[in-house]
Amino acid sequence: MLEIKNISLQKSYENVLEQIIFDISHVMRRPVATMQGLTQLIELDKMNLETVKGEAYKLQLVSHEMDSFIKKLYNNYQQRWEELEESEK
Repeated sequence: MLEIKNISLQKSYENVLEQIIFDISHVMRRPVATMQGLTQLIELDKMNLETVKGEAYKLQLVSHEMDSFIKKLYNNYQQRWEELEESEK
């Protein structure tokens, strides 16, 4: 019976890790791509100061979005790990 519980727990850990990988690779990809595009525009050096400020503001918004997502992701998975560890007892 203990072996079945260990296998089940291992599978639960694997599922959580797979979800983390999916979230990072799909959900975070959009803001990263946005930041890359904005910095490429700025690097073209064909913008006036106001346009650069506008693009910098967009970068700030996207970075705040990513920071918020990372915090939520951490809290969500921290809670899931704790639930898994509790079920192990």
